[in-house]
Amino acid sequence: MASIGSVRGDHRQIGGDGEWANTHAIIGLNGRVFASHSNGKVFDIDPQSGRHTQVGSSSSWNTRLMFALGDWIALLEHSGTMWALDPSTGNHHQVGKDGEWTNITCGDWVTDSIYCFSKQGTLWDYSRQHGWRQLGNSANWKTKCMFADRGLVTIEEDHTMYRVDVGSGQATAIGRQQYDVRAGIGLQGHAYASFSDGHLWTLDFATGQWSTVGTSNGWRTRLMTTLGNDLVTLEENGTLYEIMVDSSQAHAHNPGYAQPQSYSEATEGSYAASDNSSGGITETAGDVVSEGVSTELGSDGEPREGGGRSDDTVRD
Repeated sequence: MASIGSVRGDHRQIGGDGEWANTHAIIGLNGRVFASHSNGKVFDIDPQSGRHTQVGSSSSWNTRLMFALGDWIALLEHSGTMWALDPSTGNHHQVGKDGEWTNITCGDWVTDSIYCFSKQGTLWDYSRQHGWRQLGNSANWKTKCMFADRGLVTIEEDHTMYRVDVGSGQATAIGRQQYDVRAGIGLQGHAYASFSDGHLWTLDFATGQWSTVGTSNGWRTRLMTTLGNDLVTLEENGTLYEIMVDSSQAHAHNPGYAQPQSYSEATEGSYAASDNSSGGITETAGDVVSEGVSTELGSDGEPREGGGRSDDTVRD
């Protein structure tokens, strides 16, 4: 596999052309890329070789969004129920109640917290330790994209950006963008986003200033995640790329700020407080996920064939 290079914006392809065309969601975790595919399977992708192996044996995942809870993959299913998946064993457990995440449409994660937007107009911080905690009192948010990591920034439907204090929920407007955001992720105090102008841009949370990453205006990114201190994008054509963004940044996806030590209990519409106030995830009987299988399958029930594919088991 070719080296990614050393200049910000350098990139290389992971796997074959269009190999992950029918992928619902991706996440980078512990040096690997994980993809939830329309065939109902979750795959572990080696970013160096492009080879993949299935995580667990379930072929019933119907994932809408992917986050992380510690070292577990959090899969928000179309049913509105969230599951935590152990990427090394395939074991999985339900997080919270059935349908508890129905209203969540976007979010980002840091360490053991997921910051997310509800279509009821509210912003939330969810963790296994404290359950749901509303950020501020406003029910007027219309958030399209969230970026978390050493801060929290939202981009609203009208392209206005806000910096949100994760402790108080206080929001400060920091400008408005001309172009529409296609996909984005937060990393070490920066937002990285692919916009409709075809460029990859980065926002410094502290200054509110945008700058381009590389010179390409050909990005057509559908999904984006972090991989160490780099990015991984899934383009509209189904091809994965790793992008070097800033070699001076630390490798860990780390919040870099102190979590609030106290907070009030919150219930967001149909959301209920976690049954387990001490954190953790609730085990379910058996090892079956009842989310249903997408009918959008390849002829072999696997991701599309392409260069660099292998069914060999690849582990760190």
